[in-house]
Amino acid sequence: MRRLAALVLAAGRGSRFGGPKQIALLDGRPLLVHVIEAILAARPGLRTAGVALDEVVVVLGFRSDEVERAIEGAIDGAVGEAVEGSATGLVRIVRNPDPARGIASSLQAGLGALGPDVEGALVALGDQPRLAPSPLVALARAWEGGGGSSSNAPRDAGMAQVTSPWRPGTASRRAQSRASQPRGWSGSQLT
Repeated sequence: MRRLAALVLAAGRGSRFGGPKQIALLDGRPLLVHVIEAILAARPGLRTAGVALDEVVVVLGFRSDEVERAIEGAIDGAVGEAVEGSATGLVRIVRNPDPARGIASSLQAGLGALGPDVEGALVALGDQPRLAPSPLVALARAWEGGGGSSSNAPRDAGMAQVTSPWRPGTASRRAQSRASQPRGWSGSQLT
């Protein structure tokens, strides 16, 4: 079974919004919680597609303590020690040390935090709560069917905020996280 992780980029300042969008409430829950729940809900479909999603890395930045407090109890025990077959331990918080550098620095922080056995990553934005599990599964199926090539993933899986799955290239993940620009960045996707 191929191994994917999910990266949720949630380090933005929300200056035009007037504060961190990730913790704005929709249906009584922070926007970021909706995104995390959609990713966790995609796990059974991903497993059916031959892909294991055992890691969700949430990248925080501006006002990270406030954002973490807002989502802490809302993700129903998903943060903690990993337990095979459950959501417990899947969600990890990573802090972008320099979120003012922009979304690329959050992507670098997230990619740099992935476990060594991860073969690719689905990337979602933490302030777009209408993410549904089905586009994630469609992307993973296309990625798996293409032998891990993001070029075979559909360009429009119904959710503009989900990128094609990233796969490690020739450069190490640590080198990518230290670089001033993400390697393999090509427009709207990583190759």
